[in-house]
Amino acid sequence: MRRAAQVLSAVLPACPARGTPAAGDADLDGFLVAFHAAAPPLLRLGFAVAVAVLTWLPVVHTGRPLHRLDPDRRDACLTAYARSRWWSLRQLVLVAKLVACFAVFRTAAARRTFAGVRA
Repeated sequence: MRRAAQVLSAVLPACPARGTPAAGDADLDGFLVAFHAAAPPLLRLGFAVAVAVLTWLPVVHTGRPLHRLDPDRRDACLTAYARSRWWSLRQLVLVAKLVACFAVFRTAAARRTFAGVRA
């Protein structure tokens, strides 16, 4: 679960200008236990694949896994993957971001930040 928490923290950093918390600010260990207990099997599988690919694909480009990169390099890798010409890689980034959003919106701080906001 440690790699999953690292990927969640990387794909959804804080945005101080908007006052949004980072995924890393949430109780990721507790969230991941609840996620694995409640999420449908296909989403769990997609998230597991996303964690594996997003953790180890940077080794091809940088020689280091995602969790060993400095924040700027990590963001550059994730941005490149999100803009990849390969649909499947873009989708894996989106799955990781979706699960990170689930983790963030479990926190009271995020719910307070977005209370009353209309799309």
